Amino acid sequence: MIAHQLESNRMSKQSTLLPRQARFVDEYLVDQNAAAAAIRAGYSSRIALVVGARLLKQDEVQKAVEERQRPSSSKLNISRDDCVKALIEAYKVARAAQDGGAMVSAIRELNKMCGFYAPNPSPAAPSKL
Repeated sequence: MIAHQLESNRMSKQSTLLPRQARFVDEYLVDQNAAAAAIRAGYSSRIALVVGARLLKQDEVQKAVEERQRPSSSKLNISRDDCVKALIEAYKVARAAQDGGAMVSAIRELNKMCGFYAPNPSPAAPSKL
């Protein structure tokens, strides 16, 4: 926890990412899985889910991810809408073929693209009476 706070403090004073944060961005772009990216970037597997979510909330990390994603889509001349349409078509094909696994995969990817798997703030703990 203290290491994370120190890392956050350094982040606010610098405009560049720390080495492990830069590695997290690299790894996150592989599969868009924050927990797995945190582990591959060298964070403990015991806290990877929390670290990944926290890193994605940091402005500098968000900017780095966005900047790195932009060139890929422009090189391919493909838009987010094109990707969504292709996934919807893949879902329809899988449904016609009665391939439940492929249907779930298409839905999962659509959910990711629509931001349904974005980290949410923890709900407040219920107060004790």
